[in-house]
Amino acid sequence: MKIDLSKYKKMSSNEIKDYELNILKVFDDFAKKNNLNYCLAYGTLLGAIRHKGFIPWDDDIDIFMLRKDYDKLLKLMKSNDNIIAENIKFESYETSNYYYPFAKVFDARTITISPNNPYNESLWIDIFPLDNVSKNSKINFLKVKIYQKMIISKLTVKYNGWVPYYKHIIKKIIKFLSFPIPIRYFTKNIIKTAKKDNYDSFSKMVGDICWGSIDGSSVRMPIAYFEKFDSGSFENCEFPIISQYHEYLTLQYGDYMKLPPEDKRITHSLDAYVKLD
Repeated sequence: MKIDLSKYKKMSSNEIKDYELNILKVFDDFAKKNNLNYCLAYGTLLGAIRHKGFIPWDDDIDIFMLRKDYDKLLKLMKSNDNIIAENIKFESYETSNYYYPFAKVFDARTITISPNNPYNESLWIDIFPLDNVSKNSKINFLKVKIYQKMIISKLTVKYNGWVPYYKHIIKKIIKFLSFPIPIRYFTKNIIKTAKKDNYDSFSKMVGDICWGSIDGSSVRMPIAYFEKFDSGSFENCEFPIISQYHEYLTLQYGDYMKLPPEDKRITHSLDAYVKLD
């Protein structure tokens, strides 16, 4: 979709982080007012522990919510027209015409442009629901991963970076096979599959089944990790983190306090713009 960029100002890396931090602060206030439990996740938690803020080469903000809190959030958003605060809005498969199986909170004053994505989205933070993981979850993760590949193939305009030729061929075949199927069909099946084990009251583990398995990064965590939270410093603000962050980060990243080699410090290929007053 063409955007008239004359009405927008390009944002610097620091401005992007400032806007994303503000989204998190607004959501944190909303969560407290509505008794919603959440905590920092993935690289955001790693950044809080290792850098006391953003990982220097990254600008993502990710949070976790147990499915019960996530569903409560969805209900609130349905009754509130997906509005959290002025300029701060919400989108999910369940509450809007959205195509990912997790939610986003975004600043409606901004847009992003990525060479790999045909959609011009606003700057956002991601909310990943955590579902029960049981003995059947290996099969569920495999099913979800297939659906995820279909979504990615439909969203990707072109593939950057060097990959073996056969992978390009596989991606083109997946894109061809998925072409006639609406993207939200795959989203619906991801959510349905991820929630399959939530009936299992004996399950003691949870995981980000909906999206974490896209690159194999999702780890299984004891549900007890989410019974209470500590406070963690992130960019001179305090946000909820799991008390067992060391155990989680070790499972997720190994020696997480060690900086990765420079060639592994992956940044995101998108430009962000904010609407002029």
